[in-house]
Formats: sequence, C-alpha cells, structure tokens
Amino acid sequence: MAILDFSGTVADPYSLAVHKAFVEVFAASGVQITMSDARAPPALKNYFHIRAILEIPEVRRRFMEARGHEPNPADVEMLHEAFVGRQSDMVSAYSSLVPECVDAVEKIRKMGCKIAGTTGLGRSLLDASLKEAATQGFVSDSFVAGDDLEGSFGSRTQPFMIYQNMRNLQIPYVQSVVKIDDSVMGIAEGLNAGCWTVAVSRYSTHMDVDSIDQWEALGQEEQTRREQASRDKLVGESGAHYVVDTLADVPLVIEDINARLAKQERP
Repeated sequence: MAILDFSGTVADPYSLAVHKAFVEVFAASGVQITMSDARAPPALKNYFHIRAILEIPEVRRRFMEARGHEPNPADVEMLHEAFVGRQSDMVSAYSSLVPECVDAVEKIRKMGCKIAGTTGLGRSLLDASLKEAATQGFVSDSFVAGDDLEGSFGSRTQPFMIYQNMRNLQIPYVQSVVKIDDSVMGIAEGLNAGCWTVAVSRYSTHMDVDSIDQWEALGQEEQTRREQASRDKLVGESGAHYVVDTLADVPLVIEDINARLAKQERP
C-alpha cells in the first residue's frame, strides 16, 4: 500500500492553500503573520497548528498589541472557526495536482499497490479536495483526515492515521506500506508507524514558496538553490529511507523496496 500526503505531495504544489488561509485569518483578526510564520510549526491538525503559531514569540507580541491580551483558548477557537471557512476557498483556488501525480499513481496501482493517504485537512475539506482531484484523475482507495481520529491521534508525527488506512484496506503488515510525503514531519509519521518512507522534494513545503507567481518570477539560479535546499533538508532531517525529486521517481523506489522485501529486509 502506498500512502500519500495530500498538500505538496498529491496536489497544491508548495502547500500554499493551508498556509495562505492561516495568513488571511490572522490578518482579519488584526494580527499580521508571514507565510514563514504559517509554515513554522510542524504538520499538526489545524486547531493545534493555530495554537502553535500563537506560541511564536513575535506572533504572540503582535497578537497582544492588536488584541490587548495574551492569546487564550477562546482566541484559538475563534481563529480556527474562521480558518475552516477561509480554507474552503483556498482549497478551491489551489487544487491543481502536482504534474507527475496521475501517471505515477497509475504506475503504482499497476504494481499491485492500494492507494491511500493522510492529511491534516479536516474531513469536509478533504472530501471537497478529493472530489476536485478526481476530476483531474487522482482517486484513492482510502484517505484519512486529521479529524477522523480523536484528539492528537490525527496529528503528525503520530502514526495512527497510517494505521487507520491499514484497517480500512485490511493491510496486516506495516512492512508492506510505504509513506510518501513532502515534509519532515510527514516522513516522521511513517517512520513512527514502522513503514517504508519516501520524501519528495520538488513541490515540498520546504521550498519556502509563497505563491506560484513568486516562484515563476525567480531566476533559474534561485529556483535551483531552493530545489537543492528542499532536498538537503529532507535528506538531512527527515530520516527517510529514500529522497526523490518527484512522484515520477516513486515507482522505481517501490521496485527497489519489493526487491528488499524479497530478501527479508524490513524498514
């Protein structure tokens, strides 16, 4: 079974939708944050991600200046409710599949793999995203949303969304699972589950891209530098069994994993 992350791996290159939604929701409450602030916390469920953004010292200072008090649980709830409404618009605007997705997933299926996924998106937003993805040619057998599981069980780096996919598709052995993700925290989810892991760097959140227009305006030298920096971060920090440029490289990785399994190797 191949388990893919959604934003930055299957669709929404550079994971722009979620982070832009964070920026706009904070701005609407009078607090300015940057895309770097929005990307700073690890890949948490959205409610916990907002709370983590508020724990960034500079964001906390700006919040107190704008709102006149320390951030509290009611503020987190308010921002989260606004975020859910805003993210729906963002998901619609940033729903394009990454270029290699459809062909790569078709090849992976032909190798006998089920296609599944995990994401920090809530169930309603995930369903809308998957519906749009299906019109572009991506269909999964199972996809677990962050709020499908209670509390922190649906957050990375916890492995439980992977285990839920295994239950959904009746996959009994974790060594027959590969987690494919564009982020360090998503790879940690796979490692904690005990499965094989493949980090994909080209459209990763670690590219630090704020918009498609920004990316296209960058010179070739800067684009190359960012591509290498994303790859270096995943190689140096993720602990992934494999690091590749795009999903197009994944079928060959799965061939290698199958050969290793035949030799009784395990993740």
